[in-house]
Amino acid sequence: HYFGKDSVEYLSVPCGPYGGMLTRKSILNKGMRPMKDMILYFDDTKYTYDLSSAGIKLYLLTNCLIKDIDDSWSAIKTSKLSSPIFSAGDFKIHHTIRNRVFFEMTVTTTRKSIYIMNIFSFMLILFLKALLSNNLKVYLKILRSICDGFDFYEKNKK
Repeated sequence: HYFGKDSVEYLSVPCGPYGGMLTRKSILNKGMRPMKDMILYFDDTKYTYDLSSAGIKLYLLTNCLIKDIDDSWSAIKTSKLSSPIFSAGDFKIHHTIRNRVFFEMTVTTTRKSIYIMNIFSFMLILFLKALLSNNLKVYLKILRSICDGFDFYEKNKK
Protein backbone atom coordinates (compact mmCIF):
# COMPACT_ATOMS: atom_id res chain seq x y z
CA HIS A 1 0.00 0.00 0.00
CA TYR A 2 1.47 3.37 -1.00
CA PHE A 3 1.16 6.43 1.22
CA GLY A 4 1.98 9.91 0.05
CA LYS A 5 5.08 11.38 1.71
CA ASP A 6 2.98 13.83 3.73
CA SER A 7 0.63 11.14 5.05
CA VAL A 8 3.35 8.99 6.67
CA GLU A 9 3.79 9.47 10.41
CA TYR A 10 7.27 8.81 11.77
CA LEU A 11 8.11 7.86 15.34
CA SER A 12 11.78 7.77 16.30
CA VAL A 13 12.74 4.51 18.06
CA PRO A 14 16.03 3.36 19.67
CA CYS A 15 15.69 -0.26 18.46
CA GLY A 16 13.12 -2.85 17.49
CA PRO A 17 12.29 -6.02 15.58
CA TYR A 18 13.13 -6.51 11.91
CA GLY A 19 9.51 -6.95 10.83
CA GLY A 20 9.13 -4.75 7.76
CA MET A 21 12.51 -3.06 8.25
CA LEU A 22 13.89 -1.22 5.26
CA THR A 23 17.46 0.01 5.17
CA ARG A 24 19.92 1.66 2.84
CA LYS A 25 22.47 -0.47 1.04
CA SER A 26 25.18 1.90 2.33
CA ILE A 27 24.62 0.59 5.87
CA LEU A 28 25.38 -2.94 4.73
CA ASN A 29 28.31 -1.68 2.64
CA LYS A 30 29.81 -0.23 5.84
CA GLY A 31 29.91 -3.78 7.18
CA MET A 32 27.20 -3.27 9.77
CA ARG A 33 25.65 -6.69 10.14
CA PRO A 34 23.69 -8.55 12.81
CA MET A 35 25.69 -10.64 15.25
CA LYS A 36 25.61 -14.05 13.53
CA ASP A 37 26.01 -15.99 16.79
CA MET A 38 22.68 -14.65 18.08
CA ILE A 39 20.63 -16.66 15.56
CA LEU A 40 17.01 -15.54 15.26
CA TYR A 41 15.79 -14.59 18.72
CA PHE A 42 16.58 -11.06 19.95
CA ASP A 43 19.19 -10.59 17.21
CA ASP A 44 16.99 -7.94 15.60
CA THR A 45 16.75 -5.87 18.77
CA LYS A 46 20.53 -6.03 19.26
CA TYR A 47 21.27 -5.17 15.62
CA THR A 48 18.88 -2.23 15.47
CA TYR A 49 20.25 -1.00 18.79
CA ASP A 50 23.78 -1.14 17.32
CA LEU A 51 22.59 0.80 14.25
CA SER A 52 21.04 3.44 16.49
CA SER A 53 24.21 3.62 18.61
CA ALA A 54 26.21 4.20 15.42
CA GLY A 55 24.11 7.29 14.73
CA ILE A 56 21.70 5.74 12.25
CA LYS A 57 18.19 7.05 12.80
CA LEU A 58 15.44 4.45 13.12
CA TYR A 59 11.80 5.27 12.56
CA LEU A 60 8.57 3.41 13.02
CA LEU A 61 5.97 4.28 10.40
CA THR A 62 2.92 4.40 12.64
CA ASN A 63 0.26 4.19 9.95
CA CYS A 64 1.73 1.23 8.05
CA LEU A 65 0.55 -2.28 8.82
CA ILE A 66 2.66 -5.41 8.57
CA LYS A 67 1.14 -8.85 8.25
CA ASP A 68 3.35 -11.20 10.21
CA ILE A 69 3.68 -14.74 8.87
CA ASP A 70 4.18 -16.16 12.38
CA ASP A 71 2.12 -15.69 15.50
CA SER A 72 4.13 -14.61 18.52
CA TRP A 73 4.89 -17.79 20.47
CA SER A 74 5.56 -15.81 23.63
CA ALA A 75 2.08 -14.28 23.79
CA ILE A 76 0.17 -17.55 24.23
CA LYS A 77 -1.01 -18.19 27.78
CA THR A 78 -3.65 -20.70 28.74
CA SER A 79 -3.84 -20.38 32.55
CA LYS A 80 -2.28 -18.67 35.55
CA LEU A 81 0.00 -21.66 36.06
CA SER A 82 1.15 -21.79 32.48
CA SER A 83 3.88 -19.85 30.79
CA PRO A 84 4.35 -19.68 27.01
CA ILE A 85 7.95 -20.69 27.48
CA PHE A 86 6.93 -24.08 28.90
CA SER A 87 5.44 -25.08 25.55
CA ALA A 88 8.14 -23.58 23.30
CA GLY A 89 10.70 -25.80 21.65
CA ASP A 90 14.22 -26.22 23.03
CA PHE A 91 15.77 -24.05 20.30
CA LYS A 92 13.38 -21.15 20.97
CA ILE A 93 13.84 -21.41 24.72
CA HIS A 94 17.62 -21.53 24.56
CA HIS A 95 18.18 -18.78 22.00
CA THR A 96 15.50 -16.42 23.29
CA ILE A 97 16.74 -16.58 26.89
CA ARG A 98 20.46 -16.69 26.11
CA ASN A 99 20.24 -13.78 23.66
CA ARG A 100 18.00 -11.72 25.92
CA VAL A 101 20.38 -12.11 28.87
CA PHE A 102 23.25 -11.10 26.57
CA PHE A 103 21.36 -8.05 25.26
CA GLU A 104 20.23 -6.94 28.70
CA MET A 105 23.71 -7.36 30.20
CA THR A 106 25.26 -5.50 27.25
CA VAL A 107 22.73 -2.71 26.83
CA THR A 108 20.16 -2.18 29.57
CA THR A 109 21.77 -3.35 32.80
CA THR A 110 23.59 -0.74 34.85
CA ARG A 111 23.63 -2.64 38.15
CA LYS A 112 24.35 -6.34 37.84
CA SER A 113 23.26 -7.06 41.40
CA ILE A 114 19.74 -5.75 40.74
CA TYR A 115 19.59 -7.61 37.43
CA ILE A 116 20.56 -10.87 39.14
CA MET A 117 17.95 -10.26 41.87
CA ASN A 118 15.32 -9.74 39.15
CA ILE A 119 16.32 -13.00 37.47
CA PHE A 120 16.22 -14.79 40.81
CA SER A 121 12.72 -13.41 41.53
CA PHE A 122 11.50 -14.35 38.06
CA MET A 123 12.96 -17.85 38.34
CA LEU A 124 11.39 -18.36 41.77
CA ILE A 125 7.93 -17.57 40.38
CA LEU A 126 8.64 -19.70 37.30
CA PHE A 127 9.80 -22.56 39.55
CA LEU A 128 6.47 -22.53 41.38
CA LYS A 129 4.60 -22.54 38.06
CA ALA A 130 6.83 -25.35 36.76
CA LEU A 131 6.27 -27.37 39.92
CA LEU A 132 2.49 -26.95 39.80
CA SER A 133 2.26 -27.62 36.05
CA ASN A 134 4.74 -30.51 35.92
CA ASN A 135 7.29 -28.60 33.83
CA LEU A 136 10.46 -28.99 35.91
CA LYS A 137 12.41 -30.40 32.97
CA VAL A 138 11.71 -27.26 30.92
CA TYR A 139 12.48 -25.10 33.96
CA LEU A 140 15.97 -26.64 34.14
CA LYS A 141 16.49 -25.88 30.43
CA ILE A 142 15.53 -22.26 31.10
CA LEU A 143 17.97 -22.10 33.99
CA ARG A 144 20.72 -23.55 31.76
CA SER A 145 19.89 -20.97 29.07
CA ILE A 146 20.27 -18.13 31.57
CA CYS A 147 23.71 -19.45 32.52
CA ASP A 148 24.56 -19.73 28.81
CA GLY A 149 23.48 -16.10 28.41
CA PHE A 150 25.96 -14.97 31.05
CA ASP A 151 28.69 -17.10 29.41
CA PHE A 152 27.80 -15.63 25.99
CA TYR A 153 28.01 -12.15 27.50
CA GLU A 154 31.44 -12.83 29.02
CA LYS A 155 32.78 -14.16 25.71
CA ASN A 156 31.40 -11.28 23.63
CA LYS A 157 31.49 -8.17 25.82
CA LYS A 158 33.50 -5.31 24.44
